[in-house]
Formats: sequence, structure tokens, C-alpha cells
Amino acid sequence: MTTAETIRSLLIPVVLLGASAWAADVYVSPTGKDSNPGTKARPLKTFEAVQQVARKLKASGPVNIWFRGGSYYLPRTVVFTGQDSGTASASVVYAANPGEEVVISGGSRLQLAWKPYRDGIMRAKAPAGLKTDQLFVNGERQVLARYPNYDPNVLIFNGWSPDAISKERAERWLDPHGGFIHAMHRSMWGDFHYVITGKDATGNVTYEGGWQNNRRMGMHDRYRFVENIFEELDAPHEWFLDEKNSTLYYHPPKGLDLARAKVEVVDLRHLIEFRGVQNDPVRWVTLKGFTFRHAARTFMDNKEPLLRSDWTTYRGGAIFFNGSEDCSLEDSVVDQVGGNAVFV
Repeated sequence: MTTAETIRSLLIPVVLLGASAWAADVYVSPTGKDSNPGTKARPLKTFEAVQQVARKLKASGPVNIWFRGGSYYLPRTVVFTGQDSGTASASVVYAANPGEEVVISGGSRLQLAWKPYRDGIMRAKAPAGLKTDQLFVNGERQVLARYPNYDPNVLIFNGWSPDAISKERAERWLDPHGGFIHAMHRSMWGDFHYVITGKDATGNVTYEGGWQNNRRMGMHDRYRFVENIFEELDAPHEWFLDEKNSTLYYHPPKGLDLARAKVEVVDLRHLIEFRGVQNDPVRWVTLKGFTFRHAARTFMDNKEPLLRSDWTTYRGGAIFFNGSEDCSLEDSVVDQVGGNAVFV
């Protein structure tokens, strides 16, 4: 072997090693623009845009997507498929920039013009078509209008009453359709949930649900409460959304400057989905360092029976893995969600 051939044989593995260690760095920021190139100085703005960039770059080697600090409100669920896959030597990593807090939210922030309604209640015109089951003010979940009122000192449901769905109580309600009944199992095994469909000709509450338990043994005759009833909006922190008229009602606590408050609502059930198929799974994608926040409640979707169990489940979560291999969720927090945090 000549000297030149010896040098070439030594250089080839070094060059290959350098290629495998190289990674493309792409930046995204709440203050960026999706027309930007994705550099640190000129970051992109949305998860959707940076996902498309990652799909193009991953063929050349590892890709690191760096999210700068702030909140990212997702307009729709982020779905990873086989198109997003990396490899063992060239993974795709979506990560919070070191030392910065990054929130991935399944909600949206509302800009509202509040006006007095009555009895300390404020109201504002909401975006047309808004549907939500959770309201957050300055980062704290508020109380959907309920009876009995929320009491942090009461263990069961933070408040319960045997007359929650009595005919006499329902006389106060003009249109309870869309309200919810929450009740303990009659033997205290767990809890049931029902959606109110209205009132019958005699004034009794009509409802459907209770499928969270396979045996359908019925609700407890004492431990129950109702929520999402407009006429029960009567205490600080309570709220109600009139979907038909796109009007949000809220009873702010004393001292809250509602004009400056950050008001957020929940829009999505799932924030992130890994959805591969058997012959094309999602592979080598990592999520790291995020706070995932704001996912819709799913208690009415707990319908799938579990093997050898009296209870059902909902096949989904804020982070949903289905058809994925060698993917990971690392150093992250799942906070303020209405159902499963992570479902695999």
C-alpha cells in the first residue's frame, strides 16, 4: 500500500464520523416569522412551519429544532407520521432552548372587551364558533358554573348535593342542554359522568352517559353535582359560555384587573400525536424540555372496556403515541390537561 493510499484509508472513517456528528440547527420563536430562514437571528414562528423544515433537512443528517422561550398556541394537533422519522444516526429532536421555559398549548388566548352584566358578573363577545370546556385566567383554571358551588374544603367533588338534578332545582334552568352531571358510583367504586339533554314534559332532567363503568350500576343518590348551567353562575371564579350567542360570562374575584388579565381557553384534545402505520412507523423523533398545557376534557369519551376491569378508558391523551418506535418524550411537564397526559 502506498503512502497516499494509507492516508486515504485513515481519512475516510474520519470524514464519515464528521458527517454523522453534524446536525442542522433550526430556531423557532413566538416573535419569529414563518417566512424567515429559521436561524437564531431570524427564527420561524410556528410548530407547523418548523415541522416542514425538519422534513426537508432530515435526509442530510440529524436535525435539532430549538424553541425559544414563550407560549406556542397550536391551531391544530401536531401529527408526526413516517414522513417525520429520523434514523438511529440522524434523529430529529424538538427541544426547548436550554434555560428557557417553553409552553406548547392546546388552547388560545382571547382578547375580550368586558362589560358589566349583573351581580358582579361580566360578559364579553367571544369569537364566533368558540367551543371550550376550560377557562384559564392568569394561568389558573376557573370554575365552570356549577351547583353546589366549588368548596376546596369538601373532599368529594369539592361540593356535592343530593338535589343536584332534582325537579325542583331544574325549574331554575331555562335550557340545561349541554350541562354535565358528575356522580359517584352508588357503591363508591369510582365516578360517573353524564351530559344533560334537556328536560322532559314533566320537568325532570334528561341525560345520557354513565358508560365509564361496564356494569352501569347507577349513580350515587347523594354524591353528585352539575356544571355548565348558566343559572348556576353565582360565585367568584365561575364562568359560562353561551355558544349560541358567542358570549362569555365570568364572575371575577375581587381585586382582579380583568382588562389586563390573560384569558385563555382550551381548544384541542390532543396536542401531539405520533401516528405511524405498521410498515411505516414514526421513528427517532424526540420531544425534550417542554411544558405541554391545555387539553380538553375527555370523560364523556371513556367508552372502551378494559380487559378484566369494571371501567372503560379513552384511547388518547395530550401526547399520543400510536405506531411509533424509538421515539421519546424527555424532561417535560404535562400540565392542566382534562384527560390522559400521555397515552401509548
